[in-house]
Amino acid sequence: MGAMLLVTFLQPDPTATAARSAGTVALPRIVLADQPWYQQADEPEIEFEGKLDFQPGDGRVGIPPRYSVFRIIGVEEGKPISRRIYTGDRDHLLAPLVGRRVKLVGKVVSREEESGKIVEFWPGRIVAELGVAGEAIGEVKVFARTSRWLPAKRTVQPQMLVIRDPATLAQVSGMAGGGAEAAAEKALCQLLEARPGVTGVPSIDWRRQMLLVISGGVQPSGGARVEVTHLTLQEKGLDVTWKLMTQPGGVGLPPTETLLVPRFEGEIRFFREGVKEPIVIPAASK
Repeated sequence: MGAMLLVTFLQPDPTATAARSAGTVALPRIVLADQPWYQQADEPEIEFEGKLDFQPGDGRVGIPPRYSVFRIIGVEEGKPISRRIYTGDRDHLLAPLVGRRVKLVGKVVSREEESGKIVEFWPGRIVAELGVAGEAIGEVKVFARTSRWLPAKRTVQPQMLVIRDPATLAQVSGMAGGGAEAAAEKALCQLLEARPGVTGVPSIDWRRQMLLVISGGVQPSGGARVEVTHLTLQEKGLDVTWKLMTQPGGVGLPPTETLLVPRFEGEIRFFREGVKEPIVIPAASK
């Protein structure tokens, strides 16, 4: 009987399934926003975007008193975050969207269980469906960027760097001795642009930020530039997609793009458009 109820419980909403097969989904869609207990919760509503997936089991035997069927995996402060979703008896509204990127508006609610503190995401509304997610979690925010800074070492081949501390920045900048770390950071910060035309950032918060450097290598002609097209956080790493834009002219310095982004400790893969194999930087050592 319990198994039959579970199967019925997870049957997709026929209206949503039909709409999606026709290329559209009837959105926005209310999930919990009309429930009095949702409305009375003190937590503020937030918007959260990510991949909708099934919540993995925790290995315990038996049926827990309150089980979350789904989770949403997204990006917060540059890091992947998984939020378990509680829908009351309305799982059927989310079931057709498993494996897809969605945007939800809801509340992050903490509660106590015998096993400890549980944090749940209560979806008030499904705001948007953004397509098939694959393994992608979301795009990473760029805090600032510059194409006017170059590493001291210039190579013919493309060069990819991940800089997570001031000592490495000083080394890559070709600076040594007392005050080198502060000098290297100051020189770069003066060139970084938080937005076009606005040059300079106060400092780099190395606990929360890092640098990505993509150099196209010495070019046979001037006027070349590097363009980063995507920074995509995956469940198992960060993918950086870039391309080299060239034009006729004299021999040019290595076109370089430097990005200030949220700190990420995992593997980083640099994909050049038109090249099958990426350049891989291993995860930071612990």
